[in-house]
Formats: sequence, structure tokens, C-alpha cells
Amino acid sequence: MEVNLTEILIALVGIVFTGVIIPLVRVAFVWLREKTQNEALLSAIEEARMVADGVVAGLQVNIVEGLKEKSTDGKLMPEEAKEIMEVAIGQFLCDLSSRTLAVIENNSDDAAEYIANLIEARLALSKK
Repeated sequence: MEVNLTEILIALVGIVFTGVIIPLVRVAFVWLREKTQNEALLSAIEEARMVADGVVAGLQVNIVEGLKEKSTDGKLMPEEAKEIMEVAIGQFLCDLSSRTLAVIENNSDDAAEYIANLIEARLALSKK
């Protein structure tokens, strides 16, 4: 029986390739996909924060101050606050990119609740 070194070498390279290289490539692709998803989520959160800040600032100047001036005690009525929140959410959705909205919807149990909470949080932060 003659041993062919070339055939043995080819068999060893095949074993190493299927046992080591292919699993490493799979792990690398999984890592890259997760990294890309994480970066997209971070980017969406940052864009949402910036849009919410712009919406809050715009409403504060244009609507809230006018309503407060009309009020005798300088405070908004609950109905007025609810209307302003609806306007804020509508403006937020108009200003937000569709890509970011899709990321928020895909990564949030309740996107509407997330948006409302974000606007309220940014409003509270702007008052400080």
C-alpha cells in the first residue's frame, strides 16, 4: 500500500478548513451583524433624542408660552397639555426619518409609549 502525501495533505487541509475556518467565519458574520444592529439602534436613539429636543423647543416657543399667557395662573389645563402632547407626537413623527422610526418600532414593545415618554423626558430636562 502506497501512501500518497498529497492526498493526506489535501484531506488535512479539508478537515482544518471545515472544522476551524468555516466556524470562525460564521462567528465573524454573527458578530458583524450584531455590531451593525447595535450601531443602528444607537444612531436611532440619538436621532430620536435630537428630534424630540427640536420638537420640545419649537412647541415651547410657539404654543406653550401663548397658552400660559392666556391662563390666569400661568399653567396649562390638562386638556391643553394633552393637545400639546398630541401635536408634539405628530411633529416628532413628521421630523423623524423612516429608517429611525422602523428601528424604534422593531426594538420597542410599544413605540407610541416610547415616543411619548421620550418627549416628556426631554421636556422635563429642558425645564431644568
